[in-house]
This record gives sequence, structure tokens and C-alpha cells, in this order.
Amino acid sequence: MIENRFSLRILKRFIYSKYSRLFELETLVIIVFLGLNVFVLSLFGSSKTDYLTTYRQLVALENMPPPPPPAELTQGEVKGEVLGVSYNPSTTSIMVGWNAASNLQAYVVQWALSSEWPNNRGGSGNLAASTLAYTISGLQSNTSYHVQVVAVHYQPPNFPYNLEVLGESDVWTTPSCTPTSPMGPSLSSPSDGVSFASGTTSVTLDWSDVTNWGNECSGTSDRLYAVYFGTSLNPPWYSWSSDSVETVSVSSGNTYYWRVAARNRAGLYGYVSKRSFSVGPGGGVPTPTPTPTTPPTATPTPTPALQSPGSFNLLSPANGASNVSSNPAFDWSDSARAQKYWIYLALADTPQADFWFKQTTSSYAYWSPASAWTVANGAPTPPANLPNGNYRLAVVAQNSAGNTYGTNSSGQNYVDFTVGEQVACLALTKPGGLDPSGDIATSKPTFKWTKLADSGYQYYVDLSEKPFDGNGDWWWFSGPYADTYQASWPGSWSTQRAGGRTAPNSGLVANKTYYWRVSVMNNCNQFEFSSSAPAIRYLVSVPTPTPTPTPTPTLQAPGPFSLTEPASGASNVSHSPKFDWTFIWP
Repeated sequence: MIENRFSLRILKRFIYSKYSRLFELETLVIIVFLGLNVFVLSLFGSSKTDYLTTYRQLVALENMPPPPPPAELTQGEVKGEVLGVSYNPSTTSIMVGWNAASNLQAYVVQWALSSEWPNNRGGSGNLAASTLAYTISGLQSNTSYHVQVVAVHYQPPNFPYNLEVLGESDVWTTPSCTPTSPMGPSLSSPSDGVSFASGTTSVTLDWSDVTNWGNECSGTSDRLYAVYFGTSLNPPWYSWSSDSVETVSVSSGNTYYWRVAARNRAGLYGYVSKRSFSVGPGGGVPTPTPTPTTPPTATPTPTPALQSPGSFNLLSPANGASNVSSNPAFDWSDSARAQKYWIYLALADTPQADFWFKQTTSSYAYWSPASAWTVANGAPTPPANLPNGNYRLAVVAQNSAGNTYGTNSSGQNYVDFTVGEQVACLALTKPGGLDPSGDIATSKPTFKWTKLADSGYQYYVDLSEKPFDGNGDWWWFSGPYADTYQASWPGSWSTQRAGGRTAPNSGLVANKTYYWRVSVMNNCNQFEFSSSAPAIRYLVSVPTPTPTPTPTPTLQAPGPFSLTEPASGASNVSHSPKFDWTFIWP
């Protein structure tokens, strides 16, 4: 028999609440509600496992810890987070910005209506590592959207892409409504510092209902109280409460700390100061000295400490299974304390290549509809049915603090399986005979290598500005080229593995060193790289210019002139005559 803990909790609080009045209309409504609830649960108890799983998830919401205190929302912007979100009313679009991450391959931005997250998501596809902003267009006005930014990290060798949520937030697509936090509840009893007698096993925590819930902007979250309780100075989250009372178990010889936060319909929190009390040894409960009421603390400092998710096992498909359906179902056991799961599907032998992923809150998923999967690392659009081949399914359990559980160093739990019948894989050897190498006389060389003997292989050419030494490798590539020994300079190089670097599509830059290699893929999508990666350089000599001699200027003949003194035919000329004539310009 399945115990309806949620309904029992409501009934218990109703009976012991200071607001209860038996035989009144509220009592009748709750009794009818509980009767219908028991009837529905009896149907679940005799139905399929899927319904039981759904019920288990609904009940688990009662024990789901609240998120860390959210950032302050001001005119649609998230303050104090790595994620910044702003709304543009003129274009009905959201601008998302984030801080740069390290060891990065790409970013992916995802979004959905807040009420439908994480289902029916849209996605940006891969964004270059240099991209730190993205605009989501075509949104509905006056609507709450959930926005998430994911960093794709490269972590070989098994399932080398690790996804990290950089930030996520709910944002309203209207500048006219700014959600505000509610007032914190006023704690009533026990008083701060009170001591209970030895042998006390339970204490009732009581507080006043919140009357000012802040601006909720038509939010759809339930109004709830988050109770924090424990023996640590920063008490961890203990439970959700829909009323203003919570009974906790205690034992002698301990000091306990507690506080309460109110959550409004907009999902924002209002906190109050922490209190403490002790249990024995000593006499009864003394009459506490009244303490003046102090205003609540505006901003909470403690964040509940969450444990990592528990271990779990992948159930279907089994590891090594073949003849799996082209539209498979994926199933795994529940992970304790997990609030969501990341699911990855890739080619089993090359998980670092194209793959798809999605997020779910349940412990099962389906390939259909394929549109629910997000494309990563340049993978093609997810097909409606998976083609025959070998695949790897990986699952990561995650809690609200970002802690994950998996079985390998990348924090993933995975199995390999085959859609269709298993086929024999062609043998792979490292391609050799790479040409050219060293200095070359063309900016667009033809790349040559020794072709493998059998047919059925595909070849790729990789080009980089740094050696392929395993230290932060990146490259442009072209291909595939089927069963050949050469490839001409491509019209366009792929930049998926180049970290946003511009490809040299117009040819090699003169006198600059590049490195290239060849990879070969067989019919099972297994890869092997060439044993060498030669350096090449398009060498262009610049001759020293011969100086041009300065030409000797050509002189013109003298111009005409006339004799002026003595005059022609003059007489009585002096014995010491003066001779004169007009000036001649050169």
C-alpha cells in the first residue's frame, strides 16, 4: 500500500493548527479532498509502474529542498549572478549574457515557459567559446520564461563532454512588473535561547503568518514556508510548510538552531533571523524574558548544505545490448537527493564527436519526440528514428547545488548498445605517407596519404596553427573523403573544433607555419589518427630591389642675345672700352 504522506501531513497540521475549527465548512472540504486523493492513489496502486513513478515524484516534491537564495530582480535583470537577463519590449526578446567559462568547447542557451520547464525547450545550438551573449526572439509578452546557459567542457576519454549550468533564472517579459521579496515571517516560539527539560523528544516551532507577500507579478508558485532546522550554526533545510507551525524531533544534550523563510508566488524569499534552543540537562522550561521584536534580516546568508545525489544504475537498454529499437526507451533507477538528470546520447566509439542531450526530472526518458533533444557539437538534427549503429547512453544525476553523481571520472553513468544487428568493424591502422611537409610553393596544397587496403573507410584532413601534442589541441577540418588517398584544398574548412578561430579558406598565410594530419573512420564510426602531423609553410621570397640611378639632366642650347656696347659703327671709342650685351637665360 502506498502511504499518502502529503495528505496525512495536511490533515495533521489541520488538526493541530491554531486555526482549526471542527465541523465547519473547511473541515468538510478537506475531508472530501482526502477521500478523492485516497481513491486516486488506489488507482495508482493497481496501475502501471509509470503511474507509480509519477506519484513517487509528486510526493517527493514535499521533500525537495528550496534553491539557494535567488538573486535580486530589478527591471528584468538578474543581479549578483554569472547570468544577466534583460527584456526588450520593443522586439519582445530577451538578451542573455554570462561570464566566460574555462576549458570550453561551446555554450548552449536553452529556454521554455517557466510552467513547462524543462519540457518543450528551445535551444540556441552550439555557440562559439568567444560568445558571451545571446538574444532569444519571438517571445510572448507579460509571460514568465525560464532561461538557462550551459557550458560544454571537453573532458576525454570516455564521454568527454561535461555540461555545466553557468546560470539559470525565471524572467518576466514585461518591464512594468518587478517581483519583490515577501516580508520574513515573525518567529513566535520557542523563544531564542530557551532550554527544555531532559527527556523532551519533540518541540513545536511556531511563527506568524506573512501578511505582506511582496509584488508577485502573477507568479504561479505556491506560497510556502521553508523551515531550516538542525544542530549546526547554519541549520540545513528541514521541510516545506504550508502553515505557520512545524513539529521537530529533538534529543537531550543538544543545542538546536532554526529559522523560517517565506516564498511568494514569484518564487522570491523573505528570511528572518536565526534562533536557538537547547534540550536538557536541567529543570523545566523557564519563563523567558521578553525580547524586543527586531525587524527581519533583509538578505539571508545561510544556504542549505546539500549532499551529493546517491548512486543509481542504468536499466534499459542493457550494456552491450543489440537489436535495440530505433526509437528506444531509456530507464534507470532513482538517485537519492537528485532533482534532475542530464541524458546524453552519442556514437559509442566517438562520444567526443556529435551528440545530443536533454534534461528530465524523472528516472526514464524516450528518444521520441526527437525534437526534445538538444543538438551539441555540430551534430545533425535529431532523426525521428535512430539509424543502425553503436550508441552510448550516459546519465548524470544532479541536485540543486550542482553536485552530480556518476561512475567515471567525468561524473557519468553510461552503457553502450546497438540499434539493429551488430556488424563486424573494419580494422584500423594509422595512415602514413603524408605529403606535403616543410616549405611549399602554393598557398592551397593538395593533401596526400597512403590509403588503407580495404574499402569502406572515410578520411578527414585536420589543419591547425599549433602542433597536435594533446595540449589544448584545436583544428579546422574537412571531409569526409570516401576511400581515397588525397584531398584538394577545400572551399571551406569546418570550424567546429577550432574554438571560434577564423579558418584560412582563402589559403595559407605566406611564411607562416601550419600543422596537418589525417584521420580515418571505419564502418563502426571508430577513428584513428595518422602517426605524424607534418609542419608546412607557404614560403614566399621577397627580393631586395635594385636601386634606380638618378638620370643626368639634358641641357638646352643658349638663347639669343644682342651686343649693346659699343654700338655697331661707333667712333671715338675709349682706349679702355667697356663691352656689354643682353643677359642670356640658360
